[in-house]
Amino acid sequence: MNKKIILPLFLVLLVAISVSAVSAEATDEAIVADAGADETIANAGADETVADTGVDEAVEESADNPILAEGTDKNGTDIQDKIDNAEDGGEVDLGENQVYNVENQVFNLTKKLIIKGNNVTIKASGAAQGGVGALFIANVAGTEFKGITFKNTDGPKQYGETISGYAIQLAIENGTVDNCKFIDWSSGVYGRGASFCTIKNSYFNGSSTKVTNGGTKESGTKAINLMGSHDITITGCTFDGQVLDGISIASNSGNNIITDNTFIENCYAIYFGGASTQGCVIANNTFTRCGYCKDENGNIIFKNLPVLSTQKAANGYIVADNTIEAGEGSIFLKAESGNTAHGYPSSIGDINITGNTLTVAAGANAESITFIYILTNKGELNPYAPINISGNNIVAGVTPLTVWYADWGSESDPVIPAADSVATSINIKEISTATKKVTIQLVDVNGEAQAGKEISYSINGGAIKTAETDADGLLTIDVTEDGIVALAFAGDEKLKPTETSINFVATVTKTTPTITASAMTTTAKIGKYYTVTLKDSTGKALVGQTVTFIFNGKSTNVKTYERGIAKININLATKGNYPITISYLGNDNNNAVVAVKNIKVNAQATKAVFKAKTFKAKATKKVSFTLKDASGKAIKAKKITFKVKGKTYTAKTNAKGIATVKVKLTKKGKYTITAKFAGDNTYKAISKKAKITIKK
Repeated sequence: MNKKIILPLFLVLLVAISVSAVSAEATDEAIVADAGADETIANAGADETVADTGVDEAVEESADNPILAEGTDKNGTDIQDKIDNAEDGGEVDLGENQVYNVENQVFNLTKKLIIKGNNVTIKASGAAQGGVGALFIANVAGTEFKGITFKNTDGPKQYGETISGYAIQLAIENGTVDNCKFIDWSSGVYGRGASFCTIKNSYFNGSSTKVTNGGTKESGTKAINLMGSHDITITGCTFDGQVLDGISIASNSGNNIITDNTFIENCYAIYFGGASTQGCVIANNTFTRCGYCKDENGNIIFKNLPVLSTQKAANGYIVADNTIEAGEGSIFLKAESGNTAHGYPSSIGDINITGNTLTVAAGANAESITFIYILTNKGELNPYAPINISGNNIVAGVTPLTVWYADWGSESDPVIPAADSVATSINIKEISTATKKVTIQLVDVNGEAQAGKEISYSINGGAIKTAETDADGLLTIDVTEDGIVALAFAGDEKLKPTETSINFVATVTKTTPTITASAMTTTAKIGKYYTVTLKDSTGKALVGQTVTFIFNGKSTNVKTYERGIAKININLATKGNYPITISYLGNDNNNAVVAVKNIKVNAQATKAVFKAKTFKAKATKKVSFTLKDASGKAIKAKKITFKVKGKTYTAKTNAKGIATVKVKLTKKGKYTITAKFAGDNTYKAISKKAKITIKK
């Protein structure tokens, strides 16, 4: 293992890693995984699938599940008629225990609707979408899909076959997909420039394959595919079987929240493309044996893939409190610096990985598994902000952290020019804060221990001391004070020089604090403070510490004050559910900690004034309706509908909240007129009735 740095699992500060380059060709397939596939809107005709995962059986006709009963199918016209007849803001109810066979029809939604059903299946051909279209295209903010199974009739696919089509395309704000199933699609939900949407309590399956047209690369289902989309919440979903990406996030997406989901035997559970990790939170999820897949004949087609790939972008994200069951050769998270897949080399830093629990699957070798793998493509690893890896629970034998340099070649097959001396590295084997000792091992490019070699070291730039490695290449150093321990091997006629350093802190044992936070309900356009409390592991308030709130696409730093309290003002104009992430990055005494909660914004109640009127039969008859918010302030530019004697009149409120219409009533008598505001994303609906009296 040449120049491979393995650090124990707690806060890792890589101060300086300086090595000499080895001219080699990088052959690590995982480094180029998904190359070019996550940044394209089209499927490029390369989406492939593998063996039937058994999901089809879950939706076939049975006594307990009649949704696919023969003879009950309806067609796309039935759906389109319901859409055409629905009002803007209304519901399209597809009924109960229904099957709609729409074949190649597309539903382009040009008004805000709730598309819902109970045990309803929509069957369609994904191939008919041409790989770039969608079955349902949501164009209006607030559109929702609830309780529907979307089944691609072209699936399930066998290994080497193409999978196509998107079930739902969201190009909107505040969209919702709830309690739906997506069977055998290229993408179940495709976010194309979407924002502030929620995908929850839904099920996804699919397939994947390798294609070798001009070079091996990966293809298949990206169950949730976010392109240029931000502030998307994905929660309570299940990603089952051999999908290529459970969740694919690419093309300048960011601030996406992924919580409380289950990923089972996916190729990549979550794959990030270029410039898409900033502000993302991955918390409280379960990952089961991902990164290792077989085809229908039992042949291994994918292995050693990272469960979480942040190779094309690796900055500004949180991975916290997840549960991982790792399979043979698994890498939980892989990150890169200097990735040039999208031109300018990517940066790395501001990464927080904390509170995760990793166990080993039955039959897997713990020593084959790596928790975090960081690759630097050029030069030294030099993050722009700290990479914090702390408070994780990992079984013995698993490698907590590997840092590798691309010019070393692959770990399994490094290439070393014969004329050069052999590259070396100093690996940190153990740090004991109790005994104030650090143990290192000097190894060559092949991982062979180097005995009897002189190592020089200093503490905080003080006097340089030397000592020799023992028969196993080991050297234990007494650290007399906290600070930077610099170590170096000068090299000799056969071995290249190398050096490294660590930040040794023995005087403080870090503990994990708690953030006390709750869900909150507030009202549109009415400000309300959201408050959290930060305390250390003993329950003592942490005062003067920086707490970061990520809410509605904005990151806000707040200092805790008396009793460890930090708060921000929440004032939004649009109703809906909004995730809020609260994080504390820790200090010398405390580990980092993160919490994710939900803030529900309800529409604001309204008031109205609508008075009875008396007119002469020949007079002009004007009636007025006044609309006000909960505090009595006038609401302007809102549509008011008046209905009297079978006729409908409309007008918009002016700056004083008044809407006025002329009504046509010529006969003597008394009439009831109804005025209604239908409500919107900010204000609740209200309706009033009044009497109109017509005299001679």
